Amino acid sequence: MAQSRELEERHLAAPGSASLSVRWVQGFPKQSVHFVNDSTICYPSGNFVIFINIETRKKTALQCMNGIVGVVATNVPYEVVAFSDRKLKPLIYIYSFPELTRRTKLKGNVLLDYTLLSFSYCGTYLASYSSLPEFELAVWNWESSVILCKKSQLTVDVSQMTFNPMSWHQLCLSSPSSVTVWTIERSNEEYYLKAKSIKLPMEDGSFFNEKDLIFPSSMPKDLIYGPVLPLSAIAGLVDKEAETFRPKDDLYPLLHPTMHCWTPTSDLYVGCEEGHLLVINGESWKVTVLDKIEDRIPMDGRNYITPVTLAYQKGGVLASGIDGFVYSFIIKDPYYKVEDFLQVEEPVEHLMFSPSYKMLLIQTNKVGKDILQISTVSLLDSDIVEVMVLSIPPETRRSKLEIFTLPKMLPQVSVSIADERGRLKDELIHKFLYEIEHPLSSAVLDFRSKQVYGFCKEVPYICSYLLPAKDHSGICVLKPYQKVQCKHYGPGMLTLSPHGSWLISRAKCGTLCIRDIYTLFNSFLVTLLSYFKIQVLNMMEENETVDNIAKLEQQEFALDLEELERLHDESEEEIEKIRKDVEMHNLAKGYLAELIKEECWNSMAVKGRALKCFHVPCVVENFPMKERTDEELKKLKRVLQQKKIETECLKLRKETVEFQSAITLVKKHHEEEDEEEEDDVAVKDTNLPNYLLGSQSTDFGVHASFLSSQLELHSREEKINQIILLKDIIYKVKTAFNNEFDAAYKQKEFEIARVKERNIRIQEIILDLELKESIWQPELDDYEKPERNLVVENSEIIAQKHVNLWQKVKAGLVAAHEMEEGVLSQGSNTRRRALMDMMGGVLEVKKEDILRMVIPPPAFIVKPDAVWSEEEKKQFKDYEKKVKDLNEERDKYRKNQTSTAIQKAREDLDVYKEHYDNLLAEDKVLDRSFKKEFSEIPSHQVDMLYKLFRRRPRIPKPKVHSDTASIVPFGERPGSGKLNKDAFAQLMKTMDDMDNINNMPEGLDPSVWEHFCMTRRVKVENEQKVKQKAAGLVEMVTFLRRRVEEDEKVQEEIEKVFQELILLQEEKVKFQLNLTIQILLKQGQVELENFQLLLEYSDAILINKNIIEDLNSVIRTQGQKKVTSMMESKDIHKGIFQTEWEHKKMEMEMEDLNQKAWDIQMLFFSRERQKYLSEPNYETLINVQIGIMEQTIAVLDKTHKKNVENCKKLLKKLGKFSNQKDVANYTLSCNLREELVAVSERKDICNALGSKLTCEKIAKERYENIIQQQKLTNISKEQAEQILILQAEVERLRMKTFPALVPM
Repeated sequence: MAQSRELEERHLAAPGSASLSVRWVQGFPKQSVHFVNDSTICYPSGNFVIFINIETRKKTALQCMNGIVGVVATNVPYEVVAFSDRKLKPLIYIYSFPELTRRTKLKGNVLLDYTLLSFSYCGTYLASYSSLPEFELAVWNWESSVILCKKSQLTVDVSQMTFNPMSWHQLCLSSPSSVTVWTIERSNEEYYLKAKSIKLPMEDGSFFNEKDLIFPSSMPKDLIYGPVLPLSAIAGLVDKEAETFRPKDDLYPLLHPTMHCWTPTSDLYVGCEEGHLLVINGESWKVTVLDKIEDRIPMDGRNYITPVTLAYQKGGVLASGIDGFVYSFIIKDPYYKVEDFLQVEEPVEHLMFSPSYKMLLIQTNKVGKDILQISTVSLLDSDIVEVMVLSIPPETRRSKLEIFTLPKMLPQVSVSIADERGRLKDELIHKFLYEIEHPLSSAVLDFRSKQVYGFCKEVPYICSYLLPAKDHSGICVLKPYQKVQCKHYGPGMLTLSPHGSWLISRAKCGTLCIRDIYTLFNSFLVTLLSYFKIQVLNMMEENETVDNIAKLEQQEFALDLEELERLHDESEEEIEKIRKDVEMHNLAKGYLAELIKEECWNSMAVKGRALKCFHVPCVVENFPMKERTDEELKKLKRVLQQKKIETECLKLRKETVEFQSAITLVKKHHEEEDEEEEDDVAVKDTNLPNYLLGSQSTDFGVHASFLSSQLELHSREEKINQIILLKDIIYKVKTAFNNEFDAAYKQKEFEIARVKERNIRIQEIILDLELKESIWQPELDDYEKPERNLVVENSEIIAQKHVNLWQKVKAGLVAAHEMEEGVLSQGSNTRRRALMDMMGGVLEVKKEDILRMVIPPPAFIVKPDAVWSEEEKKQFKDYEKKVKDLNEERDKYRKNQTSTAIQKAREDLDVYKEHYDNLLAEDKVLDRSFKKEFSEIPSHQVDMLYKLFRRRPRIPKPKVHSDTASIVPFGERPGSGKLNKDAFAQLMKTMDDMDNINNMPEGLDPSVWEHFCMTRRVKVENEQKVKQKAAGLVEMVTFLRRRVEEDEKVQEEIEKVFQELILLQEEKVKFQLNLTIQILLKQGQVELENFQLLLEYSDAILINKNIIEDLNSVIRTQGQKKVTSMMESKDIHKGIFQTEWEHKKMEMEMEDLNQKAWDIQMLFFSRERQKYLSEPNYETLINVQIGIMEQTIAVLDKTHKKNVENCKKLLKKLGKFSNQKDVANYTLSCNLREELVAVSERKDICNALGSKLTCEKIAKERYENIIQQQKLTNISKEQAEQILILQAEVERLRMKTFPALVPM
């Protein structure tokens, strides 16, 4: 199918093939409208995707070549649109806008249809979701047309799917019953999907406190009736069913999500059908129900709390409901306030902001008319077209007709006849409205535009209606002009012939009629059809005589292929319906047969069969028997135990009475009892038959010693016990008889086998003697082998099997193939037989195949374990051991799989890290080897080039308008693949500008500059690769860390389960050993009911009451002594064991102390340990030292920060000073360049003037030097005179202040 579709597309795209161009498409969206860019929207309509420019109103259509357009999605950054087709095995097409050229085609494994598509804003990722039968979520890389990862969710119908606008790693899927956030994890080139199901609150907004029913934290204890089991264990559930089982009382209705939207902080807002607004935290996935602030009373009975769609804006969301209003929810956690935003006439279905958030798209759901048919008539004498539209409004049962005119050259005047919403203007098309009192299923306008022909929907009539000649306003009611009864059944369609003379009618029943439009004569054109039939038959006969090349196929002679195909489809539908009815009937019969078989055959432990004599008409049947239930066996065991207890009690009573009697009386009594026993034996040894003694059970080895006499059954319980014992005797008698029956049955089988063996020899003798005698062959009848009735043989089927032609051909081919294989297989096939016998037909047995095996339970497991033999018990123990070993192997295999996945992730991480390290080392080598690369040029040029080598261009960020930045809530979204590519392209463009020859330093060779630019470009590209590798390395490390955490969590759960299992086993052993027996006794005197009174007391002895009481007191005293001695003995034994245990404990403590003493002797005693022992407040001292160290660290930290700040300030000043110096240097370099030019010019002038001017200049300079020297000499003389005067004055002043020493 995919190949044929590809061929069809190639044929349509072939340049030489004829094609039709689309000039005008009109349709209204049934799905959501999407923005392609700020000024263009798009929506699907039939086989087209329509693009509308909002500013220019220009409309563009993109046609889907493979049928109807399915779902549509757009990607604003890349300006692409994706849509799916609605075909078997649909495809997804990616087209560029505005070129409308196909970029790629995505082909998945979806069988029926895609229901949702969603682009990620960050990266080239596309998510798709399909419904039945896969329910598959897939993530694509649409540029490379590959599926990165996919996951199936059985029976989950998703209503909305969106990527997180800030990260492509998160994807939210919501349905009316659940919200699921999928995390897309990447490890190098592998992608994984992980789901997180959000726990929703209940309908009232509260949260249900869910308890762990498998391992509850506190389980109540019951020491009488055993442990309290979880409800799942009581229900008999295992595996996943036990974990997900919830009792009926614990099931509460949850909220129903309707729409969700993301926030810039990766949180989710979810609107619910019940009116609640939820916020889901993007990190912890905790759900919070926001409370609404009621600050005013709702007007006009409007309901704010049913959000159908949500659109995020700064500070809250915009929401709309079914009341035709758009509201603004201003959210301030954990509350939100509702304000009116906009009033719309119709219910709002979809809200969407443009990418710049300057426009809001509001899509409404306005119910239109149900258009049944459109009929057009082109008038010959004018340039207009008459159009008639038939519709039936849903609120009425009347048909409506709208007739209006259109110009033939519609594309030339389409702007003048349509308003801004694309609707035709009423004043230009001359629209007239008509109404018919009864519903029509079809209507056509005649070529003269004077009357209308209608096919009645509910009655079998075709009517004509005359149109009024004069214009009218409002609605005109048309009455039937003529009625013609037809033989159609059900609604039908009318069509006019091309010449307008015939009216063709066809109905759902399959009848086609052609009538004369002028006479409306109700007759079938039998003659015309007969003529056509004869012509076609003649052509078919002629076709048989031509050559094979010119011969036509039989289906090519069909006049109406569509009708033939429709009739064929209807017949197939009828056959399919009959087939389904027969299958359902057979299924019901089969179900009834299974019930009868289960009740009368499978449930029987002993199947009913008969045994017939060979030559005597005598038949003996066995007893069909069901297996006794556990409850019946428990009741029987209880009754037998009770009878044994009663027998023992009776014996004890006799012994007690005999103990108190005299020895002589005891002897006499024993003698009389012996005589009575001998008399009883004598009576029993009589020759009376067993049926005269009351039962024949003893003939089958069944004893009835526990049965009571029928005259002794007085209480209801005794009668019930007697019935249970009788049923047991009957069961044992039947079992004994069935055993004898089975022995006789086996004997008959043995005799039949022996007779058949002898018949073979007899047949040989008869053949040798050439006698014509028949041999009697004994066979088992059907009532001796009743299982034959459960199998239907082919010989019992009387009806002939229907075989299609292709089945016959297939059977012939299969038979020929089998014959050929039989011939080939006659040779040696030892290898194949050995493979089948020894290895099950495969060369390699995989571990997974072994672990998938199921060990079959033994056949006797259906029987109760009480009747198992010793051999069967051994087999069951072996079976339990094998099952346990297999489960352990499965657990080990799962653990190995998990550890293998983690090991693989670690290996991939190591390989990736090695590549990253190599790339980083190459980058460092490029940096270090720079000076070596340019060692041939001067050092100052190398330093200058190295500075240029280290300099990186600053990529200017795109300027965002202030008004747009204040409106758009998401801002710059990180991680966009397009942004990364654009940034890299802009970086390379800036590098091209830096590589310009104008930026080359002066005095540098151009070849060196080219080599330098190439080296710098390699360095920049390598740095970009290092950044990409570093980002991938971070993702892989995060992925591995999550897998390790998940594995540790699983291991903890396994350990928890094992601990719970051990505790459960301990509890089980405890309850098995510590049995608690509850005995209910009545206080006081006990009254016996239905006690048999003894009227004769010939052997009774009267004993004084005091003797009995004294005897009882003695017995009690002795018993108490016995119990006391036993308790003392038990305490003594316990004390002995305790003393021995304490002795062993003390010995072990002694050894431990000796070892500690030796360790202390050998211990290295440092100064810190001495200080610890000598200092009484060692901990206080340590705390003081820690405090001092913390203060010191704080001071050092503060000083360090201060020094860092000073250094930063100094660096800033130095930077400013450096910039100033750079400016000054630049100015000086410019001045120097000008001075050099001036000097050069003067030099040239001097060279041009000659040597005369040079000599005069030299003489003048010498003269000036002499004058200057003379001036300097005069100045030095004057200064020398002044110095002498100053020295004399200084000497005079010194002598004046010198002290005089006068002798005393």
